Amino acid sequence: MIAISVMIFLSLFFSGRGAEA
Repeated sequence: MIAISVMIFLSLFFSGRGAEA
């Protein structure tokens, strides 16, 4: 489903950005 794809995308996106913050 698209929802799962979005969840994975956001997870990876915020992981790279929010990891330090």
